Amino acid sequence: MSRLTQADPLAIGLGLALVVAVGCVAALGWFCYRLLVERGQLLLAMPEVGGGGAPALPRGLRPGSFLSDFALPRLDGGVATLTGLLDRPLLLAFVGGDCLFSRAFVRELAGLERGVDAPHLALVVVGEVADAEIVALASRLPFPVLVDGDGQVARLMRVGVTPAGYWVDRERQTVGPLLTGPAALLAAARGERGEDAAAEPLAFTPLPKRDAAAVAPLGPGDGAPRFTLPTAEGAEWPLAAHLGQPLALLFADPGCPPCRMLLGELSRRGTEELVVVSRGDLEENRRLSAALGPAATVVVQQHRDVARAFRTLETPAAFLIDARGVIAAGPAVGAEEVLALISCADPGAANGEMRAAGRLRMSEE
Repeated sequence: MSRLTQADPLAIGLGLALVVAVGCVAALGWFCYRLLVERGQLLLAMPEVGGGGAPALPRGLRPGSFLSDFALPRLDGGVATLTGLLDRPLLLAFVGGDCLFSRAFVRELAGLERGVDAPHLALVVVGEVADAEIVALASRLPFPVLVDGDGQVARLMRVGVTPAGYWVDRERQTVGPLLTGPAALLAAARGERGEDAAAEPLAFTPLPKRDAAAVAPLGPGDGAPRFTLPTAEGAEWPLAAHLGQPLALLFADPGCPPCRMLLGELSRRGTEELVVVSRGDLEENRRLSAALGPAATVVVQQHRDVARAFRTLETPAAFLIDARGVIAAGPAVGAEEVLALISCADPGAANGEMRAAGRLRMSEE
């Protein structure tokens, strides 16, 4: 057996060091690979659990959007409408019945010192009023507290989180963007008109998603809800008594600019078998009835009950109803869609045309 030279221990040491280095590199590479895989799986899974993660800032309506009127029950009894609240500019704030951020906002709002120049404010509780503290605090607030049990008004105004709200001027138009989070709303309640900076992107709770079939407007194949309303002249008009021939049912609000444009166009064209479900002042609706002519009928609803039965609060909106009392086409929403629907002789074609054309929403006119 040959004897080891002085170089042999050095070579052996270098070899061992190289093996250890290769092993370390391999272990580090395996660790990095597993880390990337696990992080990738986590990132891929995040959209599936996005409902419990950090929500994106909601967009809401554009500044200057015209708001359709609504009627909601008050927490202390009675009914309040948007137009009835607009004797001066209004801060319309939405809170969740079980939202922790809403609870904090209402608690701060209850203790907020409000002077004679404090802005007019109305609170809308969205969903079931499940939080006893919110109910107790809201019942002591010195301004109207409304209940949007099915969230229909919140959806109409594109409020997808709570707490959130809009400045609304006396012309029923939004002033500025959607305000979100307690800090922005409290600043607005003090009269500060600055835009909502995204300093608190997590200070709100997304509203729970509802069954789309349960909240979608009625459509073709659904039975038209039966109703009886007074005409602009004061006579009773029951839908059931006027079945047997097709008719067009138009939901309109004389106070909204697109409705005025649409009704003016309909009065110039002349209409047959058109029933306008209007609201507001009787004298104004008498003038509307005279302008539309004897072939059209104007009936007046007080608290949007018929609109709620058809599951649409947007105006203008129209349905075609066949002789059996079944919805043949609709809803057409917006002046362009309504004109296309009413002027189209084939209800099925009209419905296809309006869906292909895209929805021109009243709230964005």
